[in-house]
Amino acid sequence: MLSGRIVVFNPTIRFGCIALNRARPSRVSLTFNQALKTLADLTPVQRNFIIESAKVDPIQIKGSVIDAIGPRQLSPDQKHALESLKGRSFIHPWRLEEVLAEISPDWRPVPGDDARKKELDGRLAYLTNLFRAKNDEDLP
Repeated sequence: MLSGRIVVFNPTIRFGCIALNRARPSRVSLTFNQALKTLADLTPVQRNFIIESAKVDPIQIKGSVIDAIGPRQLSPDQKHALESLKGRSFIHPWRLEEVLAEISPDWRPVPGDDARKKELDGRLAYLTNLFRAKNDEDLP
């Protein structure tokens, strides 16, 4: 017989936790954070990392939107890196961040430079909002 827990995720960051034991299964609805506290011995920093990594926020890079981005929002090299992603879709915003950093050093944080990290975070949040998929039709 099974024992342990099965966790079922859904897009609203709420899920059911089914505790399986030899007697009978029980169902409890928990927030993602509560479930992580229950299911794993994690620090608050580790829990926050998992929550942020699991967020589903689909974005699609559209050429027409890139063309409207002015020089105050992105440097020429940052915009060029973004243009190379026209037509690509990302389910998680952190994945866009990784791909941009792979393409161009202008998208990479510098260790110890908190001001640069804050600037990049702001630009990435701007892009996420700009390219956020409004509905399933926006994604391939």
